[in-house]
Amino acid sequence: MLAVLGILTLLVLIAGFVAWEVRRFGQISRVDVAAVQAPTGGVANWLLVGTDSRAGISPDEPNAGAFLGEVVTGTRTDTIVVVRADGSSGAVDVLSVPRDLWVPIDGVGTGRINGAYNGGSAGPGGPQRLVTTVEAALGIEINHYAEVDFVGFRDVVDALGGITMDFPNPARDVNSGLVVEIAGPNRLDGEQALALARSRTYEELIDGAWRVDPTGDIGRTERQRLLLARIVDAAGSAVGPTGVLTIDRVLAAGAESMVLDRGTSLSAVLDLVRTTAAVGADGVTSHALPVSDHVTGGGAQVLVLREAEAAAVLDRFR
Repeated sequence: MLAVLGILTLLVLIAGFVAWEVRRFGQISRVDVAAVQAPTGGVANWLLVGTDSRAGISPDEPNAGAFLGEVVTGTRTDTIVVVRADGSSGAVDVLSVPRDLWVPIDGVGTGRINGAYNGGSAGPGGPQRLVTTVEAALGIEINHYAEVDFVGFRDVVDALGGITMDFPNPARDVNSGLVVEIAGPNRLDGEQALALARSRTYEELIDGAWRVDPTGDIGRTERQRLLLARIVDAAGSAVGPTGVLTIDRVLAAGAESMVLDRGTSLSAVLDLVRTTAAVGADGVTSHALPVSDHVTGGGAQVLVLREAEAAAVLDRFR
């Protein structure tokens, strides 16, 4: 999912070679999401979803097998982000939604917010249920839906030639396969970028000892935000005459792994691209939901929204 903005940013190049890239855009899979609402006033909220489908991943790759003791099959949400682009003011805001946020699931009952997509014994999930759940639980309107899968994220980063991330300390995650041996700027290929994005047992080597990140899912969403910024930067640097082949490779990866709601037009994508490109990755304002740890009656460890504090954040997206 974190590669979605990078893919969309590169679509602005369509103006330079219209026929071929319009064809690329037409290859992107579509899904019916009746819950999305028409944007008004040049402002649109995009729900961007990263899914952890293993389709197309070699069984020899680190991320292909069990994750935290689970054998993963099918498709599940791994990242949920709301991006608000205001074309009139030029503001771009990004809201990371923890997947363990405990909310009412539309038509099902209470559960983790990612369960709205994943489904289960209570009924099927998917984009429609996730959109209606986000709209009801957070009180924000969703105008467009986009998702990118596990394979697509890796392939997009590789098509960009990798991305550079700055690590304050050596880092690792034995479950996701992340290995950063030296502190400072590190060039990550698609596999390592994916391992960072999915890391839930992130450790840093501090004063000779490995220490697990105590912030849990909150720290994970912050690392994803930084990763997203670097992807947008890398995508922007590819724009130009010398980047045509890179651009086409990225768009090809996006066409194979991306899903948009059926109502999202090329012009809507270009509106997002123009607004995001105008502010640059460092001009995007990121927001975190105020949450608290909570244990449900069934013993599940989840996060609950601190509603009074969250109002100021959510009002930015309303």
